[in-house]
Amino acid sequence: MNQPHTDSLLAQYYSWARLKLRLDGELAHDGLGFEELAILNLLEDEAGMSLFTLGEEMGLSAGAMLQKLKPLEKIGLVRFEGELKQRRIIRTQSGGRLLRAGRTSVEELTGR
Repeated sequence: MNQPHTDSLLAQYYSWARLKLRLDGELAHDGLGFEELAILNLLEDEAGMSLFTLGEEMGLSAGAMLQKLKPLEKIGLVRFEGELKQRRIIRTQSGGRLLRAGRTSVEELTGR
């Protein structure tokens, strides 16, 4: 039985996986991977984002998102503000600089 929709989705996934691998390699000199770049990109303004919302945008549970954020906090790319229930994740100035460098690397790699 031919399942063109499923085959198309899988082909897109495999293409994305190959691109992500290339991007992770390219971004390593900037000190982050593509997933970390995506996190920093979502935290685009001073208001930040809740852990739940950020996890939802990244397709991760709040617990998994927290595990991704802890190393970023440790190296000063993000910070947590507020009480536990209203805690926001804020991108720091260092995170913003690394985001800009990472975006440049991606644009150079993809030719855009």
